[in-house]
Amino acid sequence: YDKLKGEELQSVFLLCASEVGSANDVYILDLLKYSMGLGFIKDVETMEEARNALHSLLKKLQQSCLLLDTGNNKWVSIHDLVKHVAK
Repeated sequence: YDKLKGEELQSVFLLCASEVGSANDVYILDLLKYSMGLGFIKDVETMEEARNALHSLLKKLQQSCLLLDTGNNKWVSIHDLVKHVAK
């Protein structure tokens, strides 16, 4: 977590960990709504820009092995251990 570059990335990661259901999957549209409402995504003027920024952040978290790819572009998943440590 401390190695994640940027407050946006850290905030989105913690949001993912807190929004996980019992199946450890997170709906990306919910993440978009919450991130925008909480002000985690900055310097965007349109929903398309916000969506692109969120997808970029989620891709970085997947590349950091903090999120798992579900094979579905509407969901991301987080491992139990990562979720537990994030809380």
